[in-house]
Amino acid sequence: GFLCTAGLAELILRALPVSTGYDLLAVDAHDPVLRGTPYAPYTYCRDWSFRLTNSGVLNNYGFRSSYDYVPASDAIVVIGNSFVQADAIEPRNTMTELIGAAMRHPAYAIGVDGFSLADYLAAAKWAHTQFGSHVLLVLLTTGDLSHSCTSRLGEHYLRFEDGNISLDLTVRQAPSAFKRLINKSKLFRYA
Repeated sequence: GFLCTAGLAELILRALPVSTGYDLLAVDAHDPVLRGTPYAPYTYCRDWSFRLTNSGVLNNYGFRSSYDYVPASDAIVVIGNSFVQADAIEPRNTMTELIGAAMRHPAYAIGVDGFSLADYLAAAKWAHTQFGSHVLLVLLTTGDLSHSCTSRLGEHYLRFEDGNISLDLTVRQAPSAFKRLINKSKLFRYA
């Protein structure tokens, strides 16, 4: 009975826009910015009532964008948290892509839900190395500094030790094969 009910619920939910996540990659010294798997399909849905849904495919760097990112010294890199990631908005309508269109320059969103000021510092260095960009816009929100003082999985934080401040990273391992399999279940994602 239970397995039949769970199987039926899984089939029904596969027809609905249940959030899939971005199949996040590991974060470490070599890959210091949290991002999704390049070219992974995704579906975003705000809550149980399937509000604010959209679907797409992540770009070549694992970010939501209507185009791939390429090295460009004139690129505008917009760094921030969920406001920059903008899950509920189609990529072409995000602040980043609208700024790029208005300025007639490529614009790249490096934004992740939960990013803090410490993550912005690491993302700025990473973006400059990856793209050669000299223009960075950082969207600061009220909790960015306080969130920077807390160690969170896959994110950077400010470490205070002996009167010194340093930037540190809490490494996030790649998900296990079992976790990747479970994450593909719509019933699991919905629950």
